[in-house]
Amino acid sequence: MRKLILAACLLIPFASATADETAYVSDKLEAQLRSGPSLQNKIVRVLHSGVKLTVLEEDKEAGYTHVVSESGADGWILTRHITSQPLARAQLQDTTQKLDSLTQENKQLHAELDSLKKQIGDTNNAKEEAIAQMQRLNNETAQIRQASAGSVALLEERNQLLEKTAALENELENLRREKETLAEKDSQDWFMKGAGVLLGGILLGFILPKLSGGRRRGWDSF
Repeated sequence: MRKLILAACLLIPFASATADETAYVSDKLEAQLRSGPSLQNKIVRVLHSGVKLTVLEEDKEAGYTHVVSESGADGWILTRHITSQPLARAQLQDTTQKLDSLTQENKQLHAELDSLKKQIGDTNNAKEEAIAQMQRLNNETAQIRQASAGSVALLEERNQLLEKTAALENELENLRREKETLAEKDSQDWFMKGAGVLLGGILLGFILPKLSGGRRRGWDSF
């Protein structure tokens, strides 16, 4: 037990913790992933070149590095079989993928730009149509206001004519009443005159015979 603890203590200085660092299998066609940092440990997976690895720790004395592959395989690989930079082939593939993505994005941007241009054109057309419609509405509003002003003037003139007509009707009614009053007064005057003449005639009828008789008697006495 003490020998195992001592061996572990001796191995610690040679193990460098480099967790979560990224590495890649070198351009060697295949690399063996073993269960431990030595050729005596069994092979747990064969990794192909370009496989992305996550570095957990490195045993510089043994020349092995503890890694985890993208697929989740955990083991030790010879340090000389890994590199911190992706392979040129992988870089080219990655660059090609990025170029394809950029090309697709560029096409999409062009499509969006064409759509925006169309929308801007439609917006400009709608704006021009709205301006024309607003101008028509302004003209119609001006015509309505002018017609309303004319209607108001006609209404005022009509009201004035109605007032004048009412005043004339009142004046005509007053004149009619005055005429009736005058006609009634004239009738009364003529009636009084006729009555006076008639009364005078009656009185003369009574007086003249008496005067005539007295004169005759006087003449007869002579």
